[in-house]
Amino acid sequence: MRTVLATLPYVTGVCTWINTFALACLVTCASACQERSQPQPNAALQSFVEGKALDAAVAGGQIRAAERTRLTDQVRRVYKDQNYGLIWIEGDRLSDRYRQFAKTLAAADERPIRT
Repeated sequence: MRTVLATLPYVTGVCTWINTFALACLVTCASACQERSQPQPNAALQSFVEGKALDAAVAGGQIRAAERTRLTDQVRRVYKDQNYGLIWIEGDRLSDRYRQFAKTLAAADERPIRT
């Protein structure tokens, strides 16, 4: 079924222009969202995690060498997986991940881990 509007040449041109514009906007928005999901690494945090500073920070007297190595390896892996982003802060506030971690630590006395 054809309409009168479909036979007018300027309507077809306008529709093509609108569809092209809408597609360009969609592509632009999609690429902007993708860029936001990949935050830039925090250079100071990356330097701390990859350097000797993390080893020094974990060098406590009450932790065995094997556990210390395992802990530093896990910290390095977590921050590398997170592209060295600040995982405890979202913008200018504490993240939901931090709140859950704090809640778990607060409950540790009530439910200790048995080894």
